[in-house]
Amino acid sequence: MNVASLLPVSKLLPLSVDVQEAIDALSPSGKLTDLRLQYQPGEDITYSAMLNNVSFNHWSYLPKTQGLGLRLAGSGTKGVALLSMKDQKLLYGDFFQAPLRIESGDVALRWQQSNDIVQVWSDRVSVASPVMNVEGQFLLELPKEGSPWLSFYSEAELEDVSQTWRYLPKRALGSNLTEYLSKALQAGHIHKAKLVWNGALNQFPYKEHQGVFQAGVPLHEGTFQFLDTWPAVSDIDADLLFDNESLFIDANKANFARISSDKVSGRLVLDGESPLYLDIKADGKSVMPPL
Repeated sequence: MNVASLLPVSKLLPLSVDVQEAIDALSPSGKLTDLRLQYQPGEDITYSAMLNNVSFNHWSYLPKTQGLGLRLAGSGTKGVALLSMKDQKLLYGDFFQAPLRIESGDVALRWQQSNDIVQVWSDRVSVASPVMNVEGQFLLELPKEGSPWLSFYSEAELEDVSQTWRYLPKRALGSNLTEYLSKALQAGHIHKAKLVWNGALNQFPYKEHQGVFQAGVPLHEGTFQFLDTWPAVSDIDADLLFDNESLFIDANKANFARISSDKVSGRLVLDGESPLYLDIKADGKSVMPPL
C-alpha cells in the first residue's frame, strides 16, 4: 500500500494542528508493509508502521529525502522513528551550502509535543559520507514563539578538509562565517573532532555567554588560508578550538610562504557582523636558499 493514499485519513484522526501541518508539508510517500492502529474515544491513538522506499519533502529542519527505510511507533503526541539510509543525497534547502551526500546512516529519532513546544531528539546518530563519519546525539526544541534551541554533541572523522564547506550549517553560523571557513580550510585531514552546541540558534555566536558553541578540531597535514591577501599556511599540524565567536589556533608545525615554523598560535574573532579580528604569533626560520 502506498503511504500517499492514506494521507486523507490523517484528517479524520484527532491530531493537533501542528502535526497535521507537518504531515501536509512533508507529503510523505513510500510503501507501507505493516500498519497497526488502536483508538478509543477519549484516549490517545496508538500506532506502529513499517515502511520502505520512503520519500518526503524538506520541512523545517528535516531534509528532502528518498529511498529511506522507516519504522514508526507512537501514542498521541509522542513517538519514535528508526531510520536507515543508503546512498542518499539530502536536500536541506539553504541550511547547508550543498546537498549532503550520505553513503549510509542510522538514526533513532524521538519526538513529543506539548501546547507550547515540539521536542525532537536522538540518542544515536550514525552517518557516513564519502569523506566524513559522524557519531552523535542531539535535542532540538521548536517553540511556538522564539528561536529554536539546539543541544548537540558529536564526534567526526574527516578525510578531506577541502570538503568541509559542504557540512557547515550556513543558517546557524551565518553567511560571513560560513564563507570564511569555506575558503580558509583548504586541505588536510581530521581525526576525532568534537563538537558541542547548546543554545538558541538566533543568538549565536553567544557573545554574552547565552549559549555554548565549541568545536575541538585536530587538523593534520593541513593547509589554512587566514586571509585572501596572505599566503596559505601549509603542512600545518594544529589544534583548532572554535569557542563561540572565536577560533583559537595552536600549531606545532607549519610552513608560511618561505618560513618554516615550529610554533604558531593565534586567535580569530569570527563575527559575522564586524570585520575579522586576527592575532597571530609564530616562531620560525627562513627556508630560502642562500644566494
